[in-house]
Amino acid sequence: MSNNRCCDRAWVLGMLAVMSLASWTGFAADPPKGARIAYAFKACDAVGKATAEENLMMAYQNELNAQLQYAAYARKAEREGYMSAAIEFWVTSSGEGGHARTIAKEIKRQGGKPKSGISIPVVKSTKENLQMAIKKEADEAEKTWADSLHSAQEAVHDTTNYDGFDISTQCPASVKAHPSVQVFLMLKTVDASYAKHFTDCLKALEDGKDAPEYFLEPGGLKIRMDGIKLLKQYGLD
Repeated sequence: MSNNRCCDRAWVLGMLAVMSLASWTGFAADPPKGARIAYAFKACDAVGKATAEENLMMAYQNELNAQLQYAAYARKAEREGYMSAAIEFWVTSSGEGGHARTIAKEIKRQGGKPKSGISIPVVKSTKENLQMAIKKEADEAEKTWADSLHSAQEAVHDTTNYDGFDISTQCPASVKAHPSVQVFLMLKTVDASYAKHFTDCLKALEDGKDAPEYFLEPGGLKIRMDGIKLLKQYGLD
């Protein structure tokens, strides 16, 4: 069962439990776990909605643009004969597209509508593209997503005593489990990994050790074809 389906099921069961407990004074009697988590998520969404929507929309657009940007970098690396760098860019481009889809689901879960804003990327030499990619991913991991993660966590903490329910005390796991927190934790962790992989690629290129040929499995070939299709959609191939 997917995580989203588990969350949806917990939400439905939790809301039914919350309604059955409506006559209680607070939640002193320790309601079922599903009800506590569902109530915590509802409270976080209500209190942190504006900040979450802004940060999630920014993240969604960022990942969509990164998907296109790295696909363009991959094609440039191919044409310059840097196949290891090309593979890294193709795989990262695909990963960014997956992130965008995950973020879109969370935006919709909160009642919003994902809005794309694509900018045509500037493509330079593969060495320069790797340098730009390293800076981009490192800055996002250390600053952009770190700040957004903190804001999402604060939104959960700010719901303390929401309608008499002390979330921080009675359901501390909700801080980490809330979908918005999970989104930014994922982005922060993965982008730090991307920065490291791009750094390794740059060193291999500078040391003359970039692979001269492709070694793509079927899954990798599909990623490449999907990337080329994306580039053609924007007139970049």
